[in-house]
Amino acid sequence: MVGLFTISSCRIFARRVFGVRPPQALFPKGKNIVSGCVTDASLFAEINRAFAPTHVLHAAGVCDLDMCEDEPEKAYAINATGAKNIVDAFGTSCFIMYLSADLVFSGQNPPSGGYHEGHVPDPVSVVGKTYLAAENEMAKASRGAIVRIGLPMGDSVQGEKARWISLKDGSSVTFP
Repeated sequence: MVGLFTISSCRIFARRVFGVRPPQALFPKGKNIVSGCVTDASLFAEINRAFAPTHVLHAAGVCDLDMCEDEPEKAYAINATGAKNIVDAFGTSCFIMYLSADLVFSGQNPPSGGYHEGHVPDPVSVVGKTYLAAENEMAKASRGAIVRIGLPMGDSVQGEKARWISLKDGSSVTFP
């Protein structure tokens, strides 16, 4: 899981960045970095009140495929409800950029030039479904963008490196 960053002013970017790291993460550290979870709506309301950001980069979420398949409710809480909490706190006052993933597409019968924003998502994994639910929450913000990245990697919510898996229904997740 990666964090959320808010920017109060692009002119003085280096001094006006605020970060939220996952609760179990030991870094990054700094004056404007707090430990918290996207499921804590009050945290974002307080950040908005105290810091008054103009831009938010929402890169928080869980992409650990095993954990998402084993605990779909937790995955939904972190990815989709976390996105809702961010939109509720910042959606009318900030430009929000959300980092989603190509996991919103199944990869079955991919179009010959690759996917683009006009293609209808068809996720097959829990993480893909929760990313799509998060995208739907993000679309409610008054200003923003959704950027789908390939192969999200990083520490899992258990603090371990992400792993590749096969889904419980016997199908597998493949990456181009």
